[in-house]
Amino acid sequence: MTDNKTATDKIRETAAETGAAAKKAASDAAMAAKDEAVTRADAAKDGVAGEMKSTADALRHAANDVRDGSPQGAAFSYLADSLAEVADSVKDRSVTDMVGEVSSFARRNPIAFLGGAALLGFAATRFAKAQTPVASPAYHAPQASAAQAPKPSAHSTAYNPNIPQMENRDV
Repeated sequence: MTDNKTATDKIRETAAETGAAAKKAASDAAMAAKDEAVTRADAAKDGVAGEMKSTADALRHAANDVRDGSPQGAAFSYLADSLAEVADSVKDRSVTDMVGEVSSFARRNPIAFLGGAALLGFAATRFAKAQTPVASPAYHAPQASAAQAPKPSAHSTAYNPNIPQMENRDV
């Protein structure tokens, strides 16, 4: 019976060791994924902060180009300063801190958070649509030179796909 008990104990011990090893491997993989996500988020955060800085610089340049003391110049300067401050605060904070602040704001003001998220989604969609090139038609008619162009007759009109064509019926 001792042989039977020791075999069972060995199986339990091996199963426990295998389970612990699997648990450690899963924990290590989760930590590696988290570290990679934080690294990528930090890179994206720095990129956004850089874009905000360059936009602030462009606004400052626009403020300098307009007349001194004009309302547009004052507005551009104010926007440039505000955007530069936001860029600095984004660059100086960690992603974890920003996520915590956003989730805290969402708990305090759920309506404002959802409205802001919807507005941000609409803006991102508009930006993405503006960046995609216009699809060109699959078929382009070959260009004829002026010498090869057919002469229009008095009884024909140019084909326009937006105007419905009359069918030629022999009645």
